[in-house]
Amino acid sequence: VRGLDTTSGTEVSDVLVKGYKSSLVNSIEGRSLAGMRVVVDCANGSNHSIAPSVLGDLHAMVDPIGIEPDGI
Repeated sequence: VRGLDTTSGTEVSDVLVKGYKSSLVNSIEGRSLAGMRVVVDCANGSNHSIAPSVLGDLHAMVDPIGIEPDGI
């Protein structure tokens, strides 16, 4: 990431994930999922931690499945 002064790849990743999550939450323009129960199947993939977190940030009751990445 150009202009980001860090020595740790983890720090860069954290910054990028926070920005990505923030843009997803902001994309629904202040609306909320409060009162909704959402089942999200992350298929054990790279989205396993982001999708449930974003839905929770939007106040949904989240039932995540497939949240153990297996590389397949």
